[in-house]
Amino acid sequence: MTLKKINIYSFVDDLLAGLVVFMISVPLCLGIAVASGAPPISGLIGGIIGGVIATIFGKSQLTISGPANGVAALILAATSSIDYKGLLAAFIISGIVQLILGLLKFGSISAYFPSSVINGMLCAIGIMLVVKEIPHAIGFDKSTEDDLSFLEEQSRSEIYQIQDAINSISMSTIFLTFSSIFLYFFWHKYSKTFGTQIAKLSAILIVIFYGIIYGLITKNYFQGLSIPTEHFIYLPKFNSIQEFYLSLSFPDLTMLTNLDVIKFGILISAITTMESLLTLEATEKLDPIHRLIFPNQELKVLGICNILSGLLGGLPISTVIIRTSVNINTGAKTKLSAITQSFLMFLSLFFFSEYLTYVPLASLASILIITGYNISHPSIFIDIYKRGYNYFIPFIITVASMMLFDAVKGVLIGILAGIIFIIKNNFHSAYSIFQHENSYLLRLRKDVSFLNKAPLKHTLNSIDENTSVLIDGTRADFIDLDIIELLEDFKKSAPAKNIDVEFKNIRK
Repeated sequence: MTLKKINIYSFVDDLLAGLVVFMISVPLCLGIAVASGAPPISGLIGGIIGGVIATIFGKSQLTISGPANGVAALILAATSSIDYKGLLAAFIISGIVQLILGLLKFGSISAYFPSSVINGMLCAIGIMLVVKEIPHAIGFDKSTEDDLSFLEEQSRSEIYQIQDAINSISMSTIFLTFSSIFLYFFWHKYSKTFGTQIAKLSAILIVIFYGIIYGLITKNYFQGLSIPTEHFIYLPKFNSIQEFYLSLSFPDLTMLTNLDVIKFGILISAITTMESLLTLEATEKLDPIHRLIFPNQELKVLGICNILSGLLGGLPISTVIIRTSVNINTGAKTKLSAITQSFLMFLSLFFFSEYLTYVPLASLASILIITGYNISHPSIFIDIYKRGYNYFIPFIITVASMMLFDAVKGVLIGILAGIIFIIKNNFHSAYSIFQHENSYLLRLRKDVSFLNKAPLKHTLNSIDENTSVLIDGTRADFIDLDIIELLEDFKKSAPAKNIDVEFKNIRK
C-alpha cells in the first residue's frame, strides 16, 4: 500500500476521520447484523475485514467497505430456509462470483452510468439518511443494537406507531441533536477566530466530544436533562482472544454444492457488486481532488473480502456510501482513515468498549443528518435543474425511485430514464436539414441507426414538391441499412413529386 503525499496535517486528518468513521460504523455494523437476523458480532467482523483487506489491496483512497446494507432484508428472509452456517457458505460463493467478475473486468460497466443518475443516487441517499436518523435524533429508537429496527416494525398499526413515537420522544435527546447541529455549523464558520490550531480540529469530532460531555454532566448533575441509557452506543466486549474465537460462526462447507445456496450466493453477489460500483462512481464525485478509481481491482478485492468474511462468520461486504461520505466529509485524505477505523473497531472488542457507551446515538445521528444534508443540498437540485430537462428528469426519477424502492432498483430505473433521453436526443442530433429557396440539404451526422428511421421518414415526407434535395453522409460514422433502404425508397418515389434527389457519400 502506498500513501501518497502524507504530511503531518493529512496524517492527523486521517486519524481523526478514522475515529469518527469508527464511531459511526459500530452502530451501523451491529444494526445491519441484527436486521439480517445474524449474530451482532458478524457485522463487526465484516466491518473489520472490509476496512483492512479492501483498503490495503484496493486502489481507492477514500472508500470505506463493510457490511452491505442492501442485502439485510434478503438475508433475513433466507434464514427461514437456510441456517446461518449455510448462509456463510452462500457468502463465500458470492465472493467467488465477485472475484470472477473482477477478473472478467465487469467493473468497467460503471463507466456507463450516467452522471445524472449518480447525482440522483447521492441526493436520494442524503435525503434517506436524514429521514433514517430521525428516530435517533428525537429519542424514538428502541434498541441500541438494532440501528434499523424502526424500519422493520410494520406489524403495528399506524395509530399505535404514532402513539409510540409521541410517548417515546426524549426532549433532552432532541436538544442534544439540534445543539450538536448548531455547534457543527458554528464551528465551521467561526472556529478560525479562535486560532489556526483550534480551527484544524474537526467539527464532527467536536460534536462527538460535546455529546460525551453533555451526557456525563447531565447524568451526574442534571438528571432531568439526561439522555436515556438505551440511547447510547452498545458494543459487545470480549475478555480474551479465545472468548472472541468461541463467539465466531463458521460455514458448513458441504453446503457449497447446495443449489439453493449457490443461487442465493449469486444473488448476493449481484446486489453487492451493483452497490459497490455505484459507490465507487459516487466517490469520484465526492472526492475533493477527483482521484481515479479502478472498479475492476476493487471488485477483485471485494471478492476476496467476502470469501474471508464468509469463512470467519461475517456478513457480505460492499463499498458503502454512507460511511464513505462521512469519511470524506470529515476530511480524510488517504487510506489511513479506513485502516484506523478498522483497527479501532478490533481493539474496542477487547479494551475500551465500555468507553463507547458514553457516546450518545443522538450525536451520531446529528453527524449523519449533516452528511445527508451536505450531499443532498438544495443548491444541487437547482444546479442540475439549470442544466436542462434532459439531465434533470433522469436525475429526479432516480431520486424518486430510490425513495420508493431501494438503491439498486432506483438506479436501474434512473438508467432506463437516462437511456430514453439519450435515444430521444439522438433523434435530433443524428441528422439536420436546411432549406434555401427550392433547395434542401439533409446532412447525416454521427451514427444513424434504425432508431432514427421514423423521425427521418417524417422529415423526408415533409419536403416540398418541385424542389431538389442533397443527402450528404460525409459526417456520418455509421449508417444503418434500414436508413439506406429508406433513403433509396425516397429517391425512387421522389420523381412523382418532381423532387430531384442526389446522394453524397452514402455508403452501404
